[in-house]
Order: sequence, then C-alpha cells, then structure tokens
Amino acid sequence: MKMNSAIVVFTRSGSRETKRFGFGQITDRRIAQFLVLRTLTCAQHCSDVADVIVIDETQQRGLTFGERLTTAVQDVRQMGYDRIVLIGSDTPGLTESDLRAAISSTCPIIGPSKDGGFYLFGFNQNEHHHLDGLSWQTDNVLAQLKSGLHTYTLLSYRRDLDDAIDAASTAKLGQLFFETVGEYLIETSAIESVLERKIDRLSLKDITSRGPPKIVFY
Repeated sequence: MKMNSAIVVFTRSGSRETKRFGFGQITDRRIAQFLVLRTLTCAQHCSDVADVIVIDETQQRGLTFGERLTTAVQDVRQMGYDRIVLIGSDTPGLTESDLRAAISSTCPIIGPSKDGGFYLFGFNQNEHHHLDGLSWQTDNVLAQLKSGLHTYTLLSYRRDLDDAIDAASTAKLGQLFFETVGEYLIETSAIESVLERKIDRLSLKDITSRGPPKIVFY
C-alpha cells in the first residue's frame, strides 16, 4: 500500500550538467546521463511506497542553488505529502534500501556525503525549515543540518561525484558505477531513449497555479 510520501529527485538533465570528470566533454556528459538514469531507476523501484517527483532545471525557480531547492520543496509540500525524501542524482552508491529506510522512518534521516554534504534528506512535512539558511555547496552543510536537528538517523556515508578527483576515487573503489557505466558510454542516443521511457511525460501534474508542472511518475 502506497504511503503519502514523495521521493524528490532534484537534478539537472544529463545533457545540461556542467560537471567535469576528466574524461573529455562527450564522456563526461554521458557519465552525467548515466548518473541521472541510475538515480531514476533506483527511485522508481520504490514507487510502490512513494510517488517519484523529478525536478530538473526546466522546473526549478530561483537565483541560487538554495533558493531553487527550497522552492522545489515548498512546491512538493503544497501537494500534501506527509513524508518527503530529497535526493540529488550524483551519488552512484545510492541504494533502494537507502530510499526505503528514509520513507519508512518517522524522524529526520540523513544520507551523509564524504565531502561534508549530504546525498539524501528524509523529513516530515513540518520539518522542511531545517533546510533554510544552510551554506549550500560547501563542506559545512552536513554539519549545519545536523546541528539544527534534535534527533536524526544517519545512513551510510557515500561519495558523490563532483569532479575528476571524485570520479578517480570511485573508480579505485570499484563501485557499481564504474563497473557498469561502459555499456552506457557506447551511444548517447541510447541513454536519452531510456531516459525518455523512464519519465512518463504524459503524467505531468500541476502542483501550483504559478509555477510550471513537475514531472511525476508512479
């Protein structure tokens, strides 16, 4: 039975991602596309217990990263979800178990990143204010989030991919991403085709009268 919960994937489409992993422009873009695809697939596996809402750069509003993210959370709250799990798309180690634990928890739950940030934050509807005023995209944001919470649960530390150093470290660890990414690097159009199938663009849902629709699939 599906709970009144939402997994919110706050992301940039792979073709618009500007991160550089050190493999050249074309391969870097394909890596970004793979990361988005893998995140969406992981989230979709949890669609029996939560709706999955994808908010990419075409739906985001605000001048700064923090403004865009908090506005996205506000939009999702207006849909009436009791539980929200916020994730990005640059953590190849994210698992279905991480998402299910965050959905089923009744208290804040954090997926900490090894660079001082976090790859997941699960919270109840009335706990969204803990995201306000954080120093986004710095190595202090995880500590700031934890300091504002009376109680929380930590998931496993995972590495997100922001640059060539992260990519190289992940490769050395032999994580799933670099074990499987090769087959996705063959043809960009193949990745884009899979992405289109993963996001059913016919199931767009307006969640606010002012903003653009958000992509929702079940």
